[in-house]
Amino acid sequence: MKNTIYALSSAHGVAGVSIVRLSGPEAKKIACYLMQTEDLQPRYAHFSRLFDPQENEVIDSGLILFFPEPHSFTGENVIEFQVHGSQAVLSKLYNAIENSGFSVRPAKAGEFTMRAVENNKMDLVQAEGLLDLIHAKTETQRKQSLRIQEGTLSENYQKWRQQILNLRTLAEANIDFSDEPLPENMNAHRIAQTKELIQEIKNTLSNKSGEYIRNGLSIAIIGEPNAGKSSLFNKILGREASIISSIPGTTRDIVEATLSIKGYEVSFADTA
Repeated sequence: MKNTIYALSSAHGVAGVSIVRLSGPEAKKIACYLMQTEDLQPRYAHFSRLFDPQENEVIDSGLILFFPEPHSFTGENVIEFQVHGSQAVLSKLYNAIENSGFSVRPAKAGEFTMRAVENNKMDLVQAEGLLDLIHAKTETQRKQSLRIQEGTLSENYQKWRQQILNLRTLAEANIDFSDEPLPENMNAHRIAQTKELIQEIKNTLSNKSGEYIRNGLSIAIIGEPNAGKSSLFNKILGREASIISSIPGTTRDIVEATLSIKGYEVSFADTA
């Protein structure tokens, strides 16, 4: 049986609310143990105290949600504790979870998403899209990563995979039944479809727009001393980010700043 895993799902640091997620076969049992209750209603926000039975004291009060398998993010039983986001509360909650007597451990980096992939809740391309969505800084990045996370790119890859399998079937038929009469145009049809597929894949790979949206662009402003590089840099940014002086060599270190321009994350560098 797999271990139940837990981790902080919200951002690190002090917050009004922090979310601790559990996933695995014993997630519900752990929640019931800490809430001192017999059962949990699926997809219902339970407001409850959380107890540390070992110390016989209250940890905190908060909202607890239960998502039963397979209808959860990971495809396993999932619990979310929404508690106050202090380090003291979280440390006490982690300690109570680990000392609950169940088979539970801290999650490794990316393990919730890995389990979602293993349980066919998403594929690797969608998992990458989810990561991009989490780190999206511009509106265009958000839209692109959301399309990937929802499976638009995966559909295209699945289509190519099916076309390759169909072409392989035709090639194998030509080998297996070489002594038997086959449709005259079968080979020509297979070759034409193969060339068409190769060209479609080449066109997709040569289109760098998605890569530029995801990774952004870097632009270095270079030129002779006192050519106006810093003035141009400040004009682009709309603020005095770089020192301007008539004395040559004022800019000694590279000064960088990032803007969102038509949905693209563009990093400008004012050089010496």
